[in-house]
Amino acid sequence: MKPTSWACSGFSLLLLALATGGFATEGAMPIAEAQFLQGHPQGLPPADAPWRPVPLPSSIRTEDPDSLQTVWYRLAFHAPEAALSGEPFAVYIPSFFCALTLYLNGNRIGLVAPPSEAYHPRIKRPHQFLLPDSLLRPGENILLLRGECRGFSLSLGGIWVGPERELTPRFEERQFWQITAAKISSTLGILAGAAMLMVWWRRRKEVSYGLFAVASLFWGVHSATIVLEFIPASLWTEWRALYYFLTGGFCIPLIVFFLRESQRRWLWFERLLLAYWLAAPLGLLLLGLRERAFLDIYWLAGLFLLMLLALGIFAAHTLRHPSSAGYAMLAAAVFAVLLGLNDYLFNLGISVVGAFGLHLGVPAMLLAITWALTNRFVQSLAVVENMNVVLETQLAEREGELAQSYHLLRGFERQQAMAEERQRIVSDMHDGLGSHLISSLALVERGAAGAKEVAEVLRQGIDELRLVIDALGPEKGDLISALGNLRFRLAPRFSAAGISLRWDASGLQDSLEMSPGAGLQVLRILQETLTNVLKHSRAGTVSVSLAAPDGREFHLRVKDDGVGLQSNLAASGHGLPGMRRRAEALGGRLELASEGGTTVHLFFPLGGADPGAH
Repeated sequence: MKPTSWACSGFSLLLLALATGGFATEGAMPIAEAQFLQGHPQGLPPADAPWRPVPLPSSIRTEDPDSLQTVWYRLAFHAPEAALSGEPFAVYIPSFFCALTLYLNGNRIGLVAPPSEAYHPRIKRPHQFLLPDSLLRPGENILLLRGECRGFSLSLGGIWVGPERELTPRFEERQFWQITAAKISSTLGILAGAAMLMVWWRRRKEVSYGLFAVASLFWGVHSATIVLEFIPASLWTEWRALYYFLTGGFCIPLIVFFLRESQRRWLWFERLLLAYWLAAPLGLLLLGLRERAFLDIYWLAGLFLLMLLALGIFAAHTLRHPSSAGYAMLAAAVFAVLLGLNDYLFNLGISVVGAFGLHLGVPAMLLAITWALTNRFVQSLAVVENMNVVLETQLAEREGELAQSYHLLRGFERQQAMAEERQRIVSDMHDGLGSHLISSLALVERGAAGAKEVAEVLRQGIDELRLVIDALGPEKGDLISALGNLRFRLAPRFSAAGISLRWDASGLQDSLEMSPGAGLQVLRILQETLTNVLKHSRAGTVSVSLAAPDGREFHLRVKDDGVGLQSNLAASGHGLPGMRRRAEALGGRLELASEGGTTVHLFFPLGGADPGAH
């Protein structure tokens, strides 16, 4: 058997127990019949009054449900020996929804609000009164029960007389299931409604959550009204209108909820339901209490029919799309509707189980729907989490593909940069070394150059070739190594010329990387400067200093103590314009000074564009 079936069976047994006032005990005596009298509001009715016998439990229909009715019940019982010997005896009344006065043998022993035209009694709780042993007598004893009531049916739900120790547990059990359980039901409705309302507030598209939240909140307020036992007569019309408003506010959103859960979004029908909901409270306020009988019978019956229609559609949908959540909601809702039907008939005086039960069935339905919606929400989160995992996996795969593509692209770019760099160097060799060799060859062929001139020409060509080889390397070469090679080659020449070559690279780091093209430009500027010093300066000392003070700019400074700038550079093959063009290609500048010799100062930024050869 499913849990919902167990719950339904359990509630049914509970209602049966409530109807009978509990299970029979050894000393408790149910009073099976009574005498009934309507009217006689003043004083105790005499024995010869027009009493008529009625069975218990009893339900009497009235002509005017909103006028104050005085009713009397006369009950006879025999006091057992235990009661006469002093054991506390009591009378237990499971249900009597009226202002109540109780008499034992003509003496008043209990009062639940005195009769008054100023209020309408709505007493749903059970009653228990102690029977004073001083008023009990051997043989027959008479209980008179006076009620001041309003309503369609004036009901007395049976009376038990017996030892107090046996009736008290029975009374407390009924008190719990009829009153305390209703308060618990109200609390559950408000809590469930508030929780689902917060979910819907963040997810407005989830209409089912909003509908269920509204229905739960209305039910919570509807059940809370059970604690109000006396309504001022001046507000009775407004109170009845509020009752219809709260009842419709619970049922109509629930009907729309089950239709929406069945994939039925009939806006026209939902508008009719809204109109049906508001028709009862507005009609009562406009037309007055004379329409109450019609509303209590037919408007409430219409709500039951609409709910059964929605549940029938939902049942068909659940059978087509079976799920544990759907079956749980359907079973709990049907159970709650059956209990509501019992309450409807009970209010009309047609006793089914002799007790109200809707407040016991609605919590089961609210819990089932809350579980279903929460389960759906959790499943949605799981779907989102799974989607996130899939997206993260796909993103990782795409990142790997992009990284591989980027790696391939970078390799291609490096190869392309190296090819372009080599092409620039080859072009430079063609323009520089090639043209130098061709012009030298022409001189030799004309016989205009001697052995000394030919040797010089070859030496210059070799220097140019070595310079290119030093600069030609990986994408980023080590300039310090290339400068060292240049110094190594030129040092013997300076020594042979009697010129002291001083070299200071302390201002540089251990290595200085730059592109081959940029390194070639620096080497050519330095080589041309030093060659001019050898040829033309007649200097005794030349100093070369290299530095990168802030790691952002490169400084090259060549200073000699020779004859000065004009003589030094006048015979230069490329001359000052060529050196300036190379400095500009590096993105820097070239400064020259002639004071006590010649100073050449080169500045250019590090990490700039890779210049081509000029």
